[in-house]
Amino acid sequence: MANVNPIEGIVYGFRLLAYFLVVGIIGAVIAGIGYLSGEGIMMVVFGLLGYIFIMGGLLGAQYKLIADAVEKGLLAAK
Repeated sequence: MANVNPIEGIVYGFRLLAYFLVVGIIGAVIAGIGYLSGEGIMMVVFGLLGYIFIMGGLLGAQYKLIADAVEKGLLAAK
């Protein structure tokens, strides 16, 4: 980690935290809509949609984290 200074790492971490909070809140709202509808099938559909949204966001963040690390390493190797 010689190529990443602590301030840069902390800023990146807070950006990821904000992203996770937004994704989690939106996914919870989607699932909450189904819960508040009170109908069985709507609860299942919106619950699955909320889960899929959250999982898609987490997997997208994982992809971005790896891509940013590879880019940082390639730039440092030049």
